[in-house]
Amino acid sequence: VGSAGCSYAIGPIRQTFEFAGGSGSLAVTTAGACAWTASSNANWLTINAGASGSGNGMVNFLVATNTSSSSRRGTLTVAGQTFTVEQAGVGGNCTIAPLTTAPAVSGTLTSGDCRSLLRTSSTFFAARYSFTATAGQQFKLLAHSTAFEPYLYLFTPGGVLLAEGGPQLPTGQGTLTLPVSGSYILELTSRSSFGQGDFVLALVLPPLTCGHQ
Repeated sequence: VGSAGCSYAIGPIRQTFEFAGGSGSLAVTTAGACAWTASSNANWLTINAGASGSGNGMVNFLVATNTSSSSRRGTLTVAGQTFTVEQAGVGGNCTIAPLTTAPAVSGTLTSGDCRSLLRTSSTFFAARYSFTATAGQQFKLLAHSTAFEPYLYLFTPGGVLLAEGGPQLPTGQGTLTLPVSGSYILELTSRSSFGQGDFVLALVLPPLTCGHQ
């Protein structure tokens, strides 16, 4: 929790881990006289330094090995702010993988993968990718699976949801124009809950015209 009348910020606000676990940290930013505390809601997510402080500080934490085949999600409450930790299950994946225009990416959704960032239910498994693009560049994303119907979320470099739909983006004909330069995050999940199985994902980035260079 934090002190009344004080404002607080934490960064980052989320971190992912593979099933083996590991250590992490986050920063607290506030005025020098403002006190704060940190707590965990899960026994596998423990604070090993920085459980309380005043002014700017750091919170260090440990993530235990996940011996289950299912992924899990826990939170730290730091100065009244929520920090989310996602951890893959055995055989699953929480890594944000690079996505390039060629060749297409093949993957598999499993119950060990991290959950969708935007679906309210924990029954939507997700794979995440990143790609770098330039403001004004047009793109199309194509996903295919015979095991489930893919659904896509695209986030700007600032973490704002830019577009969603499936099994392709944009959902109609043509392409979508990217608003800013930087690294975009794509989440591939299923339209229906408990979607699992193999998929193929392709990114199409037509070359920029001279007017955008």
